[in-house]
Formats: sequence, structure tokens, C-alpha cells
Amino acid sequence: MNRPVTWGKPLVEYGKTAEDDAAPAAFKQMPVIEEGTALLTTVKGSANELYGEGHELIARKMQKSYRQFAMSVFIPSGEEDPIPDDDGVINDEYCVRMTPEDDTLEGFIMRKCSVEVEEEWSSAKGRQLKYIFSSLKPKTGKMIERYTKAVAPGS
Repeated sequence: MNRPVTWGKPLVEYGKTAEDDAAPAAFKQMPVIEEGTALLTTVKGSANELYGEGHELIARKMQKSYRQFAMSVFIPSGEEDPIPDDDGVINDEYCVRMTPEDDTLEGFIMRKCSVEVEEEWSSAKGRQLKYIFSSLKPKTGKMIERYTKAVAPGS
């Protein structure tokens, strides 16, 4: 049986996090993303461990993990950068959402993120910006939430 898979060319949209850590009213689309660079990873929380004599582990508690969503985008000559920075520093918090190529399938949204940017250039690809969105805990809800594009009535 063929099961739906959320791979392929994603639609990545972003915007400044709104009041009370809500998603923005309007999103902008990221420029063309380099193939194979859009990647969501988990940064595992550290462990607090308690040891007894003889280095015997007697208790262990994990800290919460967070997510990072990274991608490299092509920036044609003369075009503005998608997210303004000051020498790589982005002071505002942003929301990012990813919709899979098959937009009836589940993607994700991170409503509150710190964002890093790294500028890259090569003779093979030209100028690129690598954006890294790190999830922050919003006032309500989870750091990453499932997202499915709304289906239009009658479709």
C-alpha cells in the first residue's frame, strides 16, 4: 500500500511573531531553497544525573528538547534579503511554517523562533543565505505544532 509521504519541495513561509506569540496575520514566502537543505532537527535537552558512590546512576531527569529548522536560499544579485540582519544578528523573533509539496499533508509551524543567518558564496552557486530558526517556548502551546493548509470549501 502506498502511504502519503511529506517529502519533496516544501513551501516555507515566515513572518514576525505577533503579539502574545501568535502567528503573524500575513506570511512571506522564502526565496528558492537549495535542494536538500531544508532540514528540521531536534536539539536534545541535557540530562541532569545524580550519582551515588561508585558512580552508580540513581536518578536522571531530562531537560526539554527544542527544534531547529534550517535552509539555504538563493539570493539573486540586487534583491533584498528576506529577513534583515545586522552583521548576522537578527533581533526580532519570527514564526516559520512548512507546508509539504502535497499541501493536503501535515507540515509544521513554530510560532516563536530566534533566527540566525550565515552568508555563503561560491562560484558554483553564487550568493546564498543559510537561515536557522530555533524554536522558543511561546506563551501558550508547544514550540512546534502540526500544521495543515486549510482546504478551500467545495474542494
